[in-house]
Parts: sequence; C-alpha cells; structure tokens
Amino acid sequence: MIPASDRLGFRPFNEDYWVNEHGQVAKVPEWKSVLSIPNGVAVHRAVAVAFGLLDDVDSPHRVVHVNGDLHDDRLCNLSVQRVMKRRRAEERENMFAAYAYKACV
Repeated sequence: MIPASDRLGFRPFNEDYWVNEHGQVAKVPEWKSVLSIPNGVAVHRAVAVAFGLLDDVDSPHRVVHVNGDLHDDRLCNLSVQRVMKRRRAEERENMFAAYAYKACV
C-alpha cells in the first residue's frame, strides 16, 4: 500500500489506476502498488496520458524513451514523436529511394 504522504504526485490515468512522474502505478481505492495496467496498456503510455503528453492511449503518436531504456517509464525520460514527423521522414526516404531507382535505370 502506498502511504498517504506519497500519493501527492499521482495523477489519474483512469478510474482504477493512477500513475506518478516516476512511472509508478497504483490501483485505487486501496492504493496498491502494481507493476502493470490491465488491457495491455503500457505504463509509459499511461504516464504520457496522465501528464498530458498524449490525449489518450489510442493516440497514433509514438512515446519514445529518451535514454533508450524501455523499462524507465519516468516522465522526464518520455518524449512524444508526432505521426506527422514520421510521415514526412518516410516520404523523404521514399523520395530518395525513387530518385535512386531512377538513377539506376
């Protein structure tokens, strides 16, 4: 059980689970510390939603771990990669691939 003094940094992810900026998950109302959230929701996405990086867990945007450690779900280690940036990068790659293909013909 998470002591009342340690609950201040937690924000609601949904009606049953709250998360804090350190990537800790608590099941309410008993404030039991848990390691995961049911229904396949990744903890890093739950943290991103609770702290406003994402609108919801089904958002198409990608949550990236800045330091590369996929188990480090602290808020300070999370960044959101917007879909549009990824699309532009893919379009650029496709453009170069098409150019390279034409050059090889």
